[in-house]
Amino acid sequence: MLPSLPLPMFGALLMGFLAFQMLVTRERSVLLVALLALCAVQSALIALVQHYEVNALLFFQPIVACVIPPLVWITMRRLGSAVTSRLWLHLL
Repeated sequence: MLPSLPLPMFGALLMGFLAFQMLVTRERSVLLVALLALCAVQSALIALVQHYEVNALLFFQPIVACVIPPLVWITMRRLGSAVTSRLWLHLL
């Protein structure tokens, strides 16, 4: 049987490489690097559970999926403009 590389694993490797490059060159914010790394972890989890059938990691998929949206919001907020005093409204 030939080894295969599923599409989510390819995406995880690409995002992990981009996060590593950004971290080494110090080109962007740490939050953006963390977001890319977390998306890479999520893609790797999807590939490991769906394609390679590593069911022990099934528990971590919803946890990572719940962490990504707030991290995206905080990252885009920090990259776009200053955080306003109405931040607490979005945390509800």
